[in-house]
Amino acid sequence: INPVLTQTSSLILPDLHLQSDSPAIDSGTFLTQAVGAGDRSTALTVADAQYFQDGTGGAAMARGVTLFADWIAVGQVDNAVPIQSVDYQTNRMTLAAPLSWEDGAKIWLYKDSSGRRVLYGSAPDIGAFEFSATGSGPATDLYIAQVDAGSADGTSCANAKAVSFFNTAGNWGSGAGQIGPGTTVHLCGTFTGTAGSNMLTVQGSGASGHPVTVLFEAGAVFKAPYWSTTDGAISCAGGKNYITIDGGTNGLITATANGTTLANQQQSVGIKMGCSNVEIENLTINHLYVRGATHQSDGNKTSAILFATGSDHVTVHHCVLSDARNLIFVAYSTLTDAQIYDNILDHSSWMIVVGDNNINNYATGVAIHDNALGPHFDEWLDSAQTMHCDGIMLFSANSGSSITGLVYNNDVHGDMCSTSGMNCTGYIYLDGDLNTAVFNNILVHEGATGTGPEALIVIRGNGNPPTGNRIYNNTMTGVNGAKPNGIKVAYPLVGGASGMVYENNLYQKLGNAVLSDPDNFGAITISDYNDFYNASYAAADNGGPGPPNFFSIAGWQGQGFDAHGTAGDAKLNGAYVPQAGSAAIGLGTNLTSLCTGSLAPLCTDKNGADRPATGAWA
Repeated sequence: INPVLTQTSSLILPDLHLQSDSPAIDSGTFLTQAVGAGDRSTALTVADAQYFQDGTGGAAMARGVTLFADWIAVGQVDNAVPIQSVDYQTNRMTLAAPLSWEDGAKIWLYKDSSGRRVLYGSAPDIGAFEFSATGSGPATDLYIAQVDAGSADGTSCANAKAVSFFNTAGNWGSGAGQIGPGTTVHLCGTFTGTAGSNMLTVQGSGASGHPVTVLFEAGAVFKAPYWSTTDGAISCAGGKNYITIDGGTNGLITATANGTTLANQQQSVGIKMGCSNVEIENLTINHLYVRGATHQSDGNKTSAILFATGSDHVTVHHCVLSDARNLIFVAYSTLTDAQIYDNILDHSSWMIVVGDNNINNYATGVAIHDNALGPHFDEWLDSAQTMHCDGIMLFSANSGSSITGLVYNNDVHGDMCSTSGMNCTGYIYLDGDLNTAVFNNILVHEGATGTGPEALIVIRGNGNPPTGNRIYNNTMTGVNGAKPNGIKVAYPLVGGASGMVYENNLYQKLGNAVLSDPDNFGAITISDYNDFYNASYAAADNGGPGPPNFFSIAGWQGQGFDAHGTAGDAKLNGAYVPQAGSAAIGLGTNLTSLCTGSLAPLCTDKNGADRPATGAWA
């Protein structure tokens, strides 16, 4: 069969790209297949995992080169995800976000170790080059700089088009050379904005499996004294779809002169998105507002990444974000998919927030995992208490709204309310949540002064009753057995609270490991197999008239809870892993029966090790 190549007559440098009528387009085959089905799972077993890598290896010739984990597409081209780890002995891959697939699903390479997307269409093309439709449709690759460079034909950074090309609606579409589905827009060099400006405004959409990708080339930087409050440095609005913002190896958005003691004290936003099917990856955003230690309210409307109401199918991963009141904020009306994972976040009072905008809003499919948060919270608090402090917050505060999610494998260290007189809720805060699962998190309060937060995990119901939230296999550590509390069910509780389950948790050096305010523990269905080491009290409640009631482990067991619990020494090392002789080893109940669908990650620990299918869990 004639593959219909572009130009083969040259004996020196033939052009072997495919033409639009080539039968080789989409005629390639898959690399391997799934062994067993998955339903919102991160554990994928394949027939042969040798085709893929997780970014941790590489040959000696790759030293000094950034190696990204491969992305794979499972079952269909737009069902794509990065690989978190590969076990070549068992042919099992752990995915960075949950997917669903059928037994025998075809699996292709979607992005290679350079971060380059290599799969378009319905299947791979045959040959060395994926088909490029530049001559008859949207550009495959287009290079943009702040001003025209060289021939300004957009074929390279040396010949980049000016940023105004991107910001002109007439340059977007399906015509030849336009920005459209499948286009990668390469950002070249330094883009310098004026104070309060916007640099990029998305003018059109990609398509399922063919997003418009905005890729920061190595060394590309967006900088301004401060960025627009309404649009940010990069914006997308008006219901547009399928946009990817990729920071590449070291892409950066920053402000140069905004903060408590700097030249400007202005609100500033890094990325403002009012679009759906948006992915933001590999990007650093910092210094949007550098806070001083004055504990005033300046900078209280700054955000690194802000998703406006109406956005859905949003993903933020492998980003480094700091220096704003909000780092990742997702405001929802109808949200069915939000994946936030493998980010490093610091210098903020709201690091990850997903919250409703109005009555009768709902959110499902929210997964927040494998992020590192903190430790600098306290600098963002104000004595007027207008900026209360939370690490990860999922809320449905308006009547008739709801939110259900997963919060797992996060590492949160912090100094919340190390200064007295501030307002701190918790390192994880669930407000009005339904059936949210919180597991495998390490939560460490490091502030030796001040009051600390209300608790490490706080469950509340400002507008809707929290119901069925499950807290499994978390390690929670305080300071000297005095503060803060571990898990708190707290006022207000509109409509009450019910169905809380606390199992296999390790409480250490806390005030009250379990605090119920005010319902005399009526919200707790199960609390068992927990270790209450070096806490002032295993539990306390503020319900009813008179002073609070405090319970030792024996008193707590007398209330009908933690019949299998202990107050033994957990013997944790510096990484919070139990060592030989730990009272926590073999204490936990086996939860394998729960590890289906979206809860499949529960059957591995925070380091990715499989928990036993039978017998006790640590």
